[in-house]
Amino acid sequence: MIPIKRCALLFAGLLLASSMARPAWAANPGEIKFGLILTLTGPYGVWNQTAKMALEDHVKEINAKGGIKGRKINLITYDTEGDLVKVDTGARKLIDQDQVVGIIGPEGSMEAFSLAPLAESAKIPVIATTASATSVTLNMAGSVKPFMFRVCPIDPYQASILANFAIHDLKMRKAAILYDSWIQPDQDFMLDFYKAFTGLGGQVVAQANYKWEETKFRDQLNLIEKSKPDFLFIPADSYRAVAQIAKEAKSMGLKFQYFGDEGWSIDDLLTMAGNELEGSYLTSGISTKDPRFADYNAKFSKAHNMEIQVAAYYALDAIMALEHAAKVSMDKTTKIDTTIMNDTLEHMKDVPVFTGTLTYDPKTHNPINKLMTIMTVKNAKWVIVKTVMPD
Repeated sequence: MIPIKRCALLFAGLLLASSMARPAWAANPGEIKFGLILTLTGPYGVWNQTAKMALEDHVKEINAKGGIKGRKINLITYDTEGDLVKVDTGARKLIDQDQVVGIIGPEGSMEAFSLAPLAESAKIPVIATTASATSVTLNMAGSVKPFMFRVCPIDPYQASILANFAIHDLKMRKAAILYDSWIQPDQDFMLDFYKAFTGLGGQVVAQANYKWEETKFRDQLNLIEKSKPDFLFIPADSYRAVAQIAKEAKSMGLKFQYFGDEGWSIDDLLTMAGNELEGSYLTSGISTKDPRFADYNAKFSKAHNMEIQVAAYYALDAIMALEHAAKVSMDKTTKIDTTIMNDTLEHMKDVPVFTGTLTYDPKTHNPINKLMTIMTVKNAKWVIVKTVMPD
């Protein structure tokens, strides 16, 4: 869900050009190399910094116990800085230079789009962390991208959960939507929610948009206020935009019931605009407030002197899935064969990972039977309202 630099979008069409396929098993039999490619610096880096720390802690623990069937894990990390060009550069290094057998990340849907051709050419499985757009794992025709997976819920599912909550739990029938017109995944999520909400009998009474890095929203907010919506839905990669919108609305004397998505679920948002967003609701695949993770969170906070973010949970799920696939490959061939790993991921069922168990739909490479969490902002803190199990 983290955005990319706009100037890098023009580079997306060039990604098929140069990566050459290599042998499907790692050259060094003494270790298992996994790659990590995430935005780690810049204003949005905090989202993923804890993911990197959590993975490094995990790898240290696994290696201290002897690794996977006696082979140590080597986690190789590249910072994309939110730049699509650096996504490509880092991925090529991981594949051609470092010869990893699996990649964790990226976190953004646009970044994951660009990685798919490289993964398929090299036959290296990629497990995206928080990239939730449908087309991360599916081609335009609906066929699966063979080496792309994810561990987060997809946008249409999140949108459906949020629409049902608005209609059935809160009895709200009139929605307004404010979205970033420069971010394709935000537009897609907006459409997913529009379809789900109107399909349940709701009415979208106003739609407005803004451009990436825009900081003034007065015209859009005036338009929305005139429509008298029950709530304002803001699907946003940029949590900073959400904070700016809420603060500007308050300065104008406007008060909205806000709805959001998983792109909001970072503590820094509440530092910026917790009071202005009081009473807001959002969906998230998982929450740092889940009591199952309380002991782990406390341990992490003590070790790193910072609070964990949900991106860390998704990253841990991803590496545990890759570990399972590597072990199956070694059991079958004594080698790390990435095609066997990929097939193992595609058909894995109820495999234990950090957040529970992981099962993939082989037709979509999306996780199934994943809980969804609905949270609210109370006293400038996230509070879990309910969890929802898919049908």
